[in-house]
Amino acid sequence: EWIIADGLHEPLVDMKTWNTVQAKLRKNPSPPCPKHRQIKNPLAGLVVCGMCGRKMVRRPYTNKNYPDTLMCYATSCNNISSQLQYVEDRVLLSLKQWLNNYKLELKKKENRSTHTEIYEKALTNTQRELKTLEEQRNNIYDLLEKGVYSTNIFIERSQNINSKIEDCQKSIIKIKEESENKKIEEINKKTIIPRAEYVLESCPKSKTPTEKNELLKSVIEKVVYTKTVEERWHNPDN
Repeated sequence: EWIIADGLHEPLVDMKTWNTVQAKLRKNPSPPCPKHRQIKNPLAGLVVCGMCGRKMVRRPYTNKNYPDTLMCYATSCNNISSQLQYVEDRVLLSLKQWLNNYKLELKKKENRSTHTEIYEKALTNTQRELKTLEEQRNNIYDLLEKGVYSTNIFIERSQNINSKIEDCQKSIIKIKEESENKKIEEINKKTIIPRAEYVLESCPKSKTPTEKNELLKSVIEKVVYTKTVEERWHNPDN
């Protein structure tokens, strides 16, 4: 027999962070590669077929004159394969474009956004207003009991105050959400942008597909690939 109880020690990570990481690992597990072999596909486990949803795989050729391709292994799928290098280049290009757009978006929000102090002031004022309204609601109950208000007047004024209280409560929720979004943006600027910049700088210098794969997975959850036009010889990277 044993007793199961929550530990009293300080946790290394909180449950919210733990669950978030576990969910991400389930979405993007390590590539199914034996330990004694090296990954040869830098996009392993990342690229998803845009037609059938399966993970796309690397297809090597015995003839070294033919470059590796990335393909959907389902014989019933009509998604057209491409040279692996072309897809890798497009992934890095897309990441670079996303990063540039994200920086511009954050800069625009900075120019028109308010500071944390303003959010806190707005929250304090709204909470004070809510408290005043709740006190007024209590007062009309007292006035009803004392006979100062008739039932009709009580109902009318009660509905009016309750409506204002509801508006205040909605405003408080909105202010808190906007404040939280602002904090998330600040965290993103400190973590996501430098991480993406590091990946873009490091990937071309990486010596192995394993290194590239780990770098890309640190910033990308998945890549959706679709190609419908076959141009193997004239325009292979279309």
